[in-house]
Amino acid sequence: MDRLSDDHRDLLNRVEELAARANNGPREIKSDDDLDACGQLSLDAAALTKELDAARVEEKRPYLEAGRDVDGFFGTPIDRLKRIKTAFEGVASAYMRAVAERKRREAEEAARKAREEEEARLEAARKAAEANRLKTAVSHQDKAIDASHRAEEAEIVAAAPVEDLTRTTTASGIAAKGKTEWDFEIEDFQAIPLDRLRMLLKRAEVEAAIARAIKNGERNIPGVRIFERVVARFR
Repeated sequence: MDRLSDDHRDLLNRVEELAARANNGPREIKSDDDLDACGQLSLDAAALTKELDAARVEEKRPYLEAGRDVDGFFGTPIDRLKRIKTAFEGVASAYMRAVAERKRREAEEAARKAREEEEARLEAARKAAEANRLKTAVSHQDKAIDASHRAEEAEIVAAAPVEDLTRTTTASGIAAKGKTEWDFEIEDFQAIPLDRLRMLLKRAEVEAAIARAIKNGERNIPGVRIFERVVARFR
């Protein structure tokens, strides 16, 4: 900072001089002379701002170039690694989806067969009881209960989340599992009920949208007072 202050002492002194002039400038226009004074201060401030900004850009340029060099050096290998990561996560994701679908399908089939067996055993137990073959009836009843338990276990597996269906540990000790995530794609932008997103929009984003709407000619937005104002410009 000391170096910048020394190198740009002239510009900083001119800022102080302009600030001193501004302190004595008119706070209310009562004559053309006052308007002239305001205009001169505004134009001088704009010109000096331009000089200072140019100096800022020039001072910052070596740092930006160095930053771009550093980003360029590390950026290429980092992007390469990101692509590798994304590619193999995609391969693993496809595998996890297939595993989850297979296990769910197998569990549903096992549950269906167990329920069918349960019904068949209950029917067999009923017929055996009617025929007064009580021992046989009890055996069928026990097997029906066993089938019911197996059906319940299979139904639990079939309804399990993807994480439970795919959780595993590889030979090298890597813990792997699938995970469901909600995603979206816009099909009809005009149909989106923006009111439902109101609480998720930042005020600055809303204000920017209002400003663009007004620039495009909108003059009636509920909840917004749109008005004209006179702004002085000098050149």
